[in-house]
Amino acid sequence: MNDEFTNSLDLFTLGMAFSVWFAHFILAWTISSIFPGEGVVLWLTLALTLVALGALGWLWRRSGQKGLRTFSVITLAIATIAVLFDFAPALMA
Repeated sequence: MNDEFTNSLDLFTLGMAFSVWFAHFILAWTISSIFPGEGVVLWLTLALTLVALGALGWLWRRSGQKGLRTFSVITLAIATIAVLFDFAPALMA
């Protein structure tokens, strides 16, 4: 059993994971700025979050990584947590 961290550096996954998170953050912020205090913000941000999570899921499948101790999987995990964290304010609005 190999418990060591594997450094299979996939720069495409790294760049795209953080790009998906950045785009989600900017678009969610823009939606909440255009429609402040309205219920449509929740639904638009929910749709945007589902699209972002789908894109991150596609990136994970594309990377073909099976273990959790690779750089690309850790990058995808950080981006997924960030996308979910971006959605949290819409739930409280």
